[in-house]
Parts: sequence; C-alpha cells; structure tokens
Amino acid sequence: MRRKKLFILNGSIQGNKGNCGLLIANLKNKYAQEFKISVSHLKDETRQQIQKKLMDAEILLFVTGAYWESWGSPLQKFLEEFTDLEATEAFVGKPAGVVVLCHSTGGKSVLSRLQANLNLFGCQLPPFCGMELSMVSQALSKTESKNIHLKDLWTFEDIDLILKNLQRAAEAAVDYEAWAVDKKNFKKVWIEKSINKNKKIKKANSRMSS
Repeated sequence: MRRKKLFILNGSIQGNKGNCGLLIANLKNKYAQEFKISVSHLKDETRQQIQKKLMDAEILLFVTGAYWESWGSPLQKFLEEFTDLEATEAFVGKPAGVVVLCHSTGGKSVLSRLQANLNLFGCQLPPFCGMELSMVSQALSKTESKNIHLKDLWTFEDIDLILKNLQRAAEAAVDYEAWAVDKKNFKKVWIEKSINKNKKIKKANSRMSS
C-alpha cells in the first residue's frame, strides 16, 4: 500500500516547543513507516511554505492547545489567511483529524468548533477523527487503577484510531462537489456606508425635533 501524504499543522503559540511540538515529534517517529509526514509549525512559517505542503497533502491533522476556550492564535491566523482557498482542491475531500491538548477540561468544545470550520472549508470528517488529550487523562491512564471509567478517557494511543480512519477515508476516492463561495471580495469593507447613513439619519431627526 502506498504511503499517504500526511500534513500535520501545529496551531500552538509555542511553535515546535511545548506540548504540541513534543506530541508531533512523537507522531513523526511513530508513524514514519505508515505515512509520508510533513509538518508546519504555523507560528514560524510563511503562507507560501504552508500552502506548498497543504496543496501536496492527502490527509490533514490539526494539533493545537486550548487557550481560553479556543485554539491557538497561529491556527486562527491560518483560518483567516487561507479563506481564499475555501472550497478548493486545497481542502475539498481531504480527510482531516483534530487533536486538542488541554490541562483538564475545555478542549472538547474547541474540538467541535474547529471540526465545524474544517467541514466548511471542504474537509472530509470521517468517524472518530478528533479527540481531546488532557494532562489529567494522561496522568490517570498511568495509574494502576482498574476503574472501568478510565476507558472513557482519550489517551495518546487513541491517535492510532484517528490516523487509521483518516487513511481509510483517503483511500476511498469520492468526487465531492463544492458550493460557490466568494473568494475575491471576502475582505471587502461593507460597513462604512451604513454608519455614515445612520449618522445622516440621526442629524435629520435632530433637526426635525428642534
């Protein structure tokens, strides 16, 4: 079986350092035989560098920390700057997975919102393709407790399943269609005339009342 091209995007504000950087380094070592892996630490790369890897990729994996109920600012910048590639071959039909790191709680809401955005960009979201990995769950998974509820906690090993599902989705070629989106004028300023109009209305009303 040909190795699929896996592109890992790191949305952490720490770049290649910190928890996300360490997790990605582990993934590169563990899955080097299964995938052709490229990585972008979004904090440290230009759009041109990122876009080249994005266009070449067959599978996308987004890794980010959770920061005040949201993903990292480098990932937010990516979503904003790559809006012009929404509904294009850069994203459409490419299986996408998400791993959100957090200390205790809050990662699940970040995960769900990010998956919704990736779907609107055109990515394919197969079953069981996202997870929250917390410091608490990692600590509990290392205990010798036989508590059956520990099975409900996501662990590093669950990424195996995510990547298997992404790989299988990539092997099943589907010719998806994309709806029309405005790729040229999404940055257009549209609010100024409304403000000026409101000011004129207010002035007219004030003259009438006097």
